[in-house]
Amino acid sequence: AGLVAVVATPALIIGARPAAAALGADGATLDFAVEYLRIAALGVPFVLIALAAQGVQRGAADYRTPLVILVVANVANLAIEIILVFGFDLGIAGAAWSTVIAQTGAGVAFLVVVGRRLRPARQRRPDRAEMAPLITAGRHLLLRVGSMLAVFTGATAIAARVDDSTLAAHQIAMSMFLFLALVLDALAVPAQTLVAEELGRGGLDARLIASRVVTLSIVAAGGLAAVVLATSPLLPRVFSDDPAVVSRATAALALLALLLLPGAVAFADDGVLIGAGDYRFLGLAAFGYLVAVVPIAVVVLVTPSLGIAGIWLGLTAWMALRAVVNTLRVRRVLPA
Repeated sequence: AGLVAVVATPALIIGARPAAAALGADGATLDFAVEYLRIAALGVPFVLIALAAQGVQRGAADYRTPLVILVVANVANLAIEIILVFGFDLGIAGAAWSTVIAQTGAGVAFLVVVGRRLRPARQRRPDRAEMAPLITAGRHLLLRVGSMLAVFTGATAIAARVDDSTLAAHQIAMSMFLFLALVLDALAVPAQTLVAEELGRGGLDARLIASRVVTLSIVAAGGLAAVVLATSPLLPRVFSDDPAVVSRATAALALLALLLLPGAVAFADDGVLIGAGDYRFLGLAAFGYLVAVVPIAVVVLVTPSLGIAGIWLGLTAWMALRAVVNTLRVRRVLPA
Protein backbone atom coordinates (compact mmCIF):
# COMPACT_ATOMS: atom_id res chain seq x y z
CA ALA A 1 0.00 0.00 0.00
CA GLY A 2 2.83 2.36 0.86
CA LEU A 3 4.69 1.64 -2.36
CA VAL A 4 1.57 2.24 -4.44
CA ALA A 5 0.98 5.52 -2.62
CA VAL A 6 4.50 6.74 -3.43
CA VAL A 7 3.62 6.48 -7.12
CA ALA A 8 -0.07 7.37 -7.05
CA THR A 9 0.02 10.54 -4.97
CA PRO A 10 2.40 12.61 -7.12
CA ALA A 11 0.82 11.17 -10.27
CA LEU A 12 -2.61 12.45 -9.17
CA ILE A 13 -1.26 15.87 -8.21
CA ILE A 14 0.67 16.33 -11.45
CA GLY A 15 -1.90 14.71 -13.72
CA ALA A 16 -5.03 16.21 -12.14
CA ARG A 17 -5.83 18.59 -14.98
CA PRO A 18 -5.27 16.23 -17.93
CA ALA A 19 -7.10 13.44 -16.10
CA ALA A 20 -10.15 15.62 -15.37
CA ALA A 21 -10.13 16.98 -18.91
CA ALA A 22 -9.99 13.44 -20.31
CA LEU A 23 -13.17 12.67 -18.39
CA GLY A 24 -14.93 15.49 -20.22
CA ALA A 25 -14.68 18.31 -17.68
CA ASP A 26 -14.20 21.87 -18.92
CA GLY A 27 -14.61 25.45 -17.73
CA ALA A 28 -15.51 25.88 -14.05
CA THR A 29 -16.18 22.15 -13.68
CA LEU A 30 -12.61 21.40 -14.74
CA ASP A 31 -11.16 23.97 -12.35
CA PHE A 32 -13.16 22.61 -9.41
CA ALA A 33 -12.19 19.03 -10.28
CA VAL A 34 -8.49 19.87 -10.44
CA GLU A 35 -8.57 21.80 -7.17
CA TYR A 36 -10.34 18.97 -5.37
CA LEU A 37 -8.19 16.19 -6.83
CA ARG A 38 -4.86 17.84 -6.04
CA ILE A 39 -5.81 18.29 -2.40
CA ALA A 40 -7.53 14.91 -2.06
CA ALA A 41 -4.44 13.17 -3.44
CA LEU A 42 -2.69 13.91 -0.15
CA GLY A 43 -5.05 11.47 1.57
CA VAL A 44 -4.29 8.59 -0.81
CA PRO A 45 -1.46 7.06 1.30
CA PHE A 46 -3.73 6.88 4.33
CA VAL A 47 -6.63 5.46 2.29
CA LEU A 48 -4.41 2.68 0.93
CA ILE A 49 -3.01 1.90 4.38
CA ALA A 50 -6.56 1.76 5.75
CA LEU A 51 -7.66 -0.60 2.98
CA ALA A 52 -4.70 -2.92 3.57
CA ALA A 53 -5.32 -2.89 7.32
CA GLN A 54 -9.01 -3.68 6.80
CA GLY A 55 -7.92 -6.73 4.82
CA VAL A 56 -5.76 -7.85 7.73
CA GLN A 57 -8.62 -7.40 10.18
CA ARG A 58 -11.06 -9.24 7.92
CA GLY A 59 -8.65 -12.16 7.72
CA ALA A 60 -8.61 -12.21 11.51
CA ALA A 61 -12.44 -12.07 11.54
CA ASP A 62 -12.33 -8.71 13.34
CA TYR A 63 -15.10 -6.61 11.78
CA ARG A 64 -15.90 -4.48 14.82
CA THR A 65 -12.63 -2.50 14.95
CA PRO A 66 -12.73 -1.33 11.31
CA LEU A 67 -16.40 -0.40 11.78
CA VAL A 68 -15.63 1.80 14.79
CA ILE A 69 -12.71 3.51 13.04
CA LEU A 70 -14.63 4.17 9.83
CA VAL A 71 -17.76 5.44 11.61
CA VAL A 72 -15.71 7.87 13.69
CA ALA A 73 -13.75 9.00 10.62
CA ASN A 74 -16.88 9.64 8.56
CA VAL A 75 -18.66 11.51 11.35
CA ALA A 76 -15.52 13.62 11.78
CA ASN A 77 -15.40 14.19 8.03
CA LEU A 78 -18.95 15.51 8.03
CA ALA A 79 -18.37 17.82 11.00
CA ILE A 80 -15.09 19.20 9.62
CA GLU A 81 -16.62 19.66 6.18
CA ILE A 82 -19.51 21.72 7.54
CA ILE A 83 -17.05 23.92 9.45
CA LEU A 84 -14.65 24.43 6.53
CA VAL A 85 -17.20 24.79 3.74
CA PHE A 86 -19.86 26.87 5.49
CA GLY A 87 -17.99 28.29 8.48
CA PHE A 88 -14.78 29.34 6.70
CA ASP A 89 -16.35 29.52 3.22
CA LEU A 90 -13.59 27.40 1.66
CA GLY A 91 -15.89 25.81 -0.90
CA ILE A 92 -14.55 22.85 -2.85
CA ALA A 93 -11.16 23.13 -1.11
CA GLY A 94 -12.86 22.81 2.27
CA ALA A 95 -14.61 19.65 1.13
CA ALA A 96 -11.29 18.20 -0.02
CA TRP A 97 -9.34 19.14 3.12
CA SER A 98 -12.02 17.71 5.42
CA THR A 99 -11.77 14.40 3.58
CA VAL A 100 -7.96 14.38 3.80
CA ILE A 101 -8.04 15.12 7.54
CA ALA A 102 -10.54 12.31 8.19
CA GLN A 103 -8.61 9.87 6.00
CA THR A 104 -5.38 10.71 7.79
CA GLY A 105 -6.96 10.04 11.17
CA ALA A 106 -8.39 6.72 10.00
CA GLY A 107 -5.06 5.68 8.46
CA VAL A 108 -3.16 6.41 11.67
CA ALA A 109 -5.75 4.52 13.74
CA PHE A 110 -5.45 1.47 11.46
CA LEU A 111 -1.65 1.62 11.71
CA VAL A 112 -1.93 1.44 15.50
CA VAL A 113 -4.34 -1.51 15.30
CA VAL A 114 -2.24 -3.48 12.80
CA GLY A 115 0.94 -2.57 14.68
CA ARG A 116 -0.27 -4.66 17.60
CA ARG A 117 -0.41 -7.69 15.32
CA LEU A 118 3.12 -7.03 14.08
CA ARG A 119 4.78 -6.95 17.49
CA PRO A 120 5.13 -10.76 17.86
CA ALA A 121 6.57 -11.10 14.34
CA ARG A 122 10.09 -12.50 14.26
CA GLN A 123 10.72 -10.99 10.84
CA ARG A 124 9.50 -7.59 9.67
CA ARG A 125 11.21 -7.39 6.29
CA PRO A 126 9.22 -8.66 3.27
CA ASP A 127 10.04 -12.17 2.07
CA ARG A 128 9.64 -12.70 -1.66
CA ALA A 129 8.67 -16.36 -1.43
CA GLU A 130 6.02 -15.75 1.22
CA MET A 131 4.66 -12.68 -0.59
CA ALA A 132 4.38 -14.45 -3.97
CA PRO A 133 0.87 -15.88 -3.34
CA LEU A 134 -0.34 -12.46 -2.17
CA ILE A 135 1.13 -10.75 -5.23
CA THR A 136 -0.45 -13.33 -7.54
CA ALA A 137 -3.85 -12.91 -5.91
CA GLY A 138 -3.37 -9.16 -5.87
CA ARG A 139 -2.69 -9.11 -9.61
CA HIS A 140 -6.03 -10.74 -10.35
CA LEU A 141 -7.91 -8.60 -7.85
CA LEU A 142 -6.25 -5.49 -9.27
CA LEU A 143 -7.61 -6.44 -12.69
CA ARG A 144 -11.04 -6.90 -11.11
CA VAL A 145 -11.03 -3.56 -9.31
CA GLY A 146 -9.50 -1.76 -12.28
CA SER A 147 -12.17 -3.11 -14.63
CA MET A 148 -14.96 -2.08 -12.26
CA LEU A 149 -13.49 1.39 -11.84
CA ALA A 150 -13.23 1.67 -15.63
CA VAL A 151 -16.99 1.08 -15.86
CA PHE A 152 -17.76 3.76 -13.26
CA THR A 153 -15.23 6.20 -14.69
CA GLY A 154 -16.55 5.61 -18.18
CA ALA A 155 -20.10 6.33 -17.03
CA THR A 156 -18.94 9.60 -15.48
CA ALA A 157 -17.06 10.55 -18.65
CA ILE A 158 -20.19 9.96 -20.73
CA ALA A 159 -22.32 12.01 -18.34
CA ALA A 160 -19.80 14.87 -18.49
CA ARG A 161 -20.07 14.90 -22.27
CA VAL A 162 -23.88 15.16 -22.25
CA ASP A 163 -24.25 18.33 -20.16
CA ASP A 164 -23.53 19.71 -16.68
CA SER A 165 -27.00 18.85 -15.36
CA THR A 166 -26.61 15.21 -16.41
CA LEU A 167 -23.17 15.08 -14.79
CA ALA A 168 -24.53 16.51 -11.52
CA ALA A 169 -27.48 14.10 -11.55
CA HIS A 170 -25.19 11.16 -12.28
CA GLN A 171 -23.00 12.12 -9.32
CA ILE A 172 -26.05 12.12 -7.03
CA ALA A 173 -27.10 8.65 -8.21
CA MET A 174 -23.53 7.32 -8.08
CA SER A 175 -23.08 8.61 -4.52
CA MET A 176 -26.24 6.76 -3.50
CA PHE A 177 -25.09 3.63 -5.33
CA LEU A 178 -21.73 3.60 -3.52
CA PHE A 179 -23.45 4.14 -0.18
CA LEU A 180 -25.96 1.32 -0.76
CA ALA A 181 -23.29 -0.99 -2.18
CA LEU A 182 -21.34 -0.62 1.05
CA VAL A 183 -24.49 -1.45 2.99
CA LEU A 184 -24.94 -4.66 1.01
CA ASP A 185 -21.22 -5.41 1.42
CA ALA A 186 -21.99 -5.88 5.11
CA LEU A 187 -23.27 -9.29 4.01
CA ALA A 188 -20.75 -9.99 1.25
CA VAL A 189 -17.61 -9.27 3.29
CA PRO A 190 -18.32 -11.78 6.11
CA ALA A 191 -19.01 -14.36 3.40
CA GLN A 192 -15.32 -14.17 2.48
CA THR A 193 -14.27 -15.38 5.93
CA LEU A 194 -17.15 -17.81 6.46
CA VAL A 195 -16.69 -19.58 3.12
CA ALA A 196 -12.90 -19.72 3.52
CA GLU A 197 -13.21 -21.23 6.99
CA GLU A 198 -15.79 -23.76 5.80
CA LEU A 199 -13.68 -24.81 2.82
CA GLY A 200 -10.76 -25.23 5.21
CA ARG A 201 -12.86 -27.71 7.19
CA GLY A 202 -13.85 -29.68 4.10
CA GLY A 203 -16.46 -27.40 2.53
CA LEU A 204 -19.58 -29.53 3.00
CA ASP A 205 -21.69 -26.52 4.06
CA ALA A 206 -20.07 -23.93 1.77
CA ARG A 207 -23.03 -23.95 -0.62
CA LEU A 208 -25.44 -23.52 2.26
CA ILE A 209 -23.50 -20.47 3.46
CA ALA A 210 -23.44 -19.05 -0.07
CA SER A 211 -27.18 -19.59 -0.47
CA ARG A 212 -27.98 -17.88 2.82
CA VAL A 213 -25.73 -14.91 2.01
CA VAL A 214 -27.36 -14.44 -1.39
CA THR A 215 -30.87 -14.76 0.06
CA LEU A 216 -30.20 -12.24 2.84
CA SER A 217 -28.59 -9.87 0.33
CA ILE A 218 -31.61 -10.03 -1.98
CA VAL A 219 -34.00 -9.37 0.91
CA ALA A 220 -31.93 -6.40 2.06
CA ALA A 221 -31.65 -5.06 -1.50
CA GLY A 222 -35.40 -5.38 -1.99
CA GLY A 223 -36.04 -3.22 1.06
CA LEU A 224 -33.45 -0.65 0.01
CA ALA A 225 -34.79 -0.59 -3.56
CA ALA A 226 -38.30 0.11 -2.32
CA VAL A 227 -37.05 3.03 -0.22
CA VAL A 228 -34.97 4.48 -3.07
CA LEU A 229 -37.86 4.19 -5.53
CA ALA A 230 -40.33 5.80 -3.14
CA THR A 231 -37.99 8.69 -2.33
CA SER A 232 -36.52 9.18 -5.82
CA PRO A 233 -38.54 12.38 -6.48
CA LEU A 234 -37.48 13.87 -3.12
CA LEU A 235 -33.93 12.64 -2.53
CA PRO A 236 -32.28 14.74 -5.29
CA ARG A 237 -33.52 17.91 -3.60
CA VAL A 238 -31.21 17.16 -0.68
CA PHE A 239 -28.31 17.65 -3.10
CA SER A 240 -29.58 20.35 -5.47
CA ASP A 241 -32.48 22.72 -6.15
CA ASP A 242 -31.75 22.91 -9.90
CA PRO A 243 -34.89 21.60 -11.70
CA ALA A 244 -32.89 19.96 -14.51
CA VAL A 245 -30.60 18.17 -12.05
CA VAL A 246 -33.53 17.05 -9.89
CA SER A 247 -35.43 15.69 -12.91
CA ARG A 248 -32.49 13.70 -14.24
CA ALA A 249 -31.48 12.44 -10.81
CA THR A 250 -35.03 11.21 -10.16
CA ALA A 251 -34.84 9.04 -13.28
CA ALA A 252 -31.37 7.77 -12.36
CA LEU A 253 -32.45 6.84 -8.83
CA ALA A 254 -35.44 4.90 -10.16
CA LEU A 255 -33.06 2.87 -12.30
CA LEU A 256 -30.70 2.51 -9.34
CA ALA A 257 -33.55 0.85 -7.43
CA LEU A 258 -33.80 -1.69 -10.26
CA LEU A 259 -30.02 -2.21 -10.34
CA LEU A 260 -29.87 -3.08 -6.64
CA LEU A 261 -31.58 -6.46 -7.13
CA PRO A 262 -29.03 -8.05 -9.49
CA GLY A 263 -26.41 -6.06 -7.59
CA ALA A 264 -27.31 -7.91 -4.39
CA VAL A 265 -26.59 -11.24 -6.09
CA ALA A 266 -23.38 -10.00 -7.72
CA PHE A 267 -22.01 -8.56 -4.46
CA ALA A 268 -22.83 -11.67 -2.44
CA ASP A 269 -21.33 -14.01 -5.03
CA ASP A 270 -18.21 -11.85 -5.17
CA GLY A 271 -17.77 -12.37 -1.44
CA VAL A 272 -18.27 -16.12 -1.80
CA LEU A 273 -15.76 -16.41 -4.66
CA ILE A 274 -13.16 -14.33 -2.80
CA GLY A 275 -13.61 -16.67 0.16
CA ALA A 276 -13.06 -19.60 -2.20
CA GLY A 277 -9.84 -17.98 -3.46
CA ASP A 278 -11.16 -17.83 -7.04
CA TYR A 279 -9.18 -14.67 -7.79
CA ARG A 280 -8.19 -15.47 -11.35
CA PHE A 281 -11.82 -15.91 -12.40
CA LEU A 282 -12.87 -12.71 -10.64
CA GLY A 283 -10.21 -10.71 -12.47
CA LEU A 284 -10.85 -12.14 -15.91
CA ALA A 285 -14.63 -12.03 -15.50
CA ALA A 286 -14.56 -8.37 -14.43
CA PHE A 287 -12.55 -7.53 -17.54
CA GLY A 288 -15.05 -9.51 -19.63
CA TYR A 289 -17.97 -7.56 -18.16
CA LEU A 290 -16.17 -4.32 -19.03
CA VAL A 291 -15.68 -5.41 -22.64
CA ALA A 292 -19.32 -6.52 -22.86
CA VAL A 293 -20.72 -3.10 -21.90
CA VAL A 294 -18.42 -1.07 -24.17
CA PRO A 295 -20.94 -1.23 -27.07
CA ILE A 296 -23.65 0.15 -24.76
CA ALA A 297 -21.33 2.98 -23.75
CA VAL A 298 -20.62 3.80 -27.38
CA VAL A 299 -24.33 3.93 -28.21
CA VAL A 300 -25.04 6.28 -25.31
CA LEU A 301 -22.03 8.43 -26.17
CA VAL A 302 -23.08 8.92 -29.81
CA THR A 303 -26.75 9.36 -28.85
CA PRO A 304 -26.74 12.10 -26.19
CA SER A 305 -30.55 12.13 -26.15
CA LEU A 306 -30.43 8.85 -24.20
CA GLY A 307 -28.86 10.89 -21.41
CA ILE A 308 -28.98 9.72 -17.81
CA ALA A 309 -31.43 6.90 -18.59
CA GLY A 310 -29.05 5.38 -21.15
CA ILE A 311 -26.13 5.55 -18.72
CA TRP A 312 -27.97 3.84 -15.88
CA LEU A 313 -29.64 1.25 -18.10
CA GLY A 314 -26.12 0.34 -19.23
CA LEU A 315 -24.95 0.03 -15.63
CA THR A 316 -27.98 -2.13 -14.83
CA ALA A 317 -27.17 -4.46 -17.75
CA TRP A 318 -23.56 -4.66 -16.53
CA MET A 319 -24.72 -5.60 -13.03
CA ALA A 320 -27.20 -8.20 -14.31
CA LEU A 321 -24.41 -9.84 -16.35
CA ARG A 322 -22.21 -9.98 -13.24
CA ALA A 323 -25.03 -11.57 -11.23
CA VAL A 324 -25.73 -14.33 -13.77
CA VAL A 325 -22.11 -15.29 -14.48
CA ASN A 326 -21.05 -15.14 -10.82
CA THR A 327 -23.93 -17.38 -9.80
CA LEU A 328 -22.97 -19.99 -12.37
CA ARG A 329 -19.37 -19.83 -11.17
CA VAL A 330 -20.32 -20.29 -7.51
CA ARG A 331 -22.27 -23.44 -8.41
CA ARG A 332 -19.23 -24.80 -10.21
CA VAL A 333 -16.58 -23.91 -7.64
CA LEU A 334 -18.23 -24.91 -4.37
CA PRO A 335 -18.54 -28.62 -3.56
CA ALA A 336 -22.03 -30.06 -3.96
